Amino acid sequence: ADNGTEFSRLSEVFDPEHIYYTHPYASWERGTNENHNRLIRRWLPKGSKNATQKQVTFIENWINNYPKKVLDYKTPREVLYAG
Repeated sequence: ADNGTEFSRLSEVFDPEHIYYTHPYASWERGTNENHNRLIRRWLPKGSKNATQKQVTFIENWINNYPKKVLDYKTPREVLYAG
């Protein structure tokens, strides 16, 4: 997780023993997150404004059905529903 305020209550949801906070400006510590950002930027370049709900829904669906090496080439949807 980043050190931003949006993650300040993360320990209320997850066991603090399993939370890893990265160092500021160390994108190499957040490989999967940075990869997701790269995938999103295929559709919405950095600095894009006013994405429509239809675009966001399309990108969300596309990413959730995109096989990932870190998931042994399964999709996030497959891993989520497999338990």
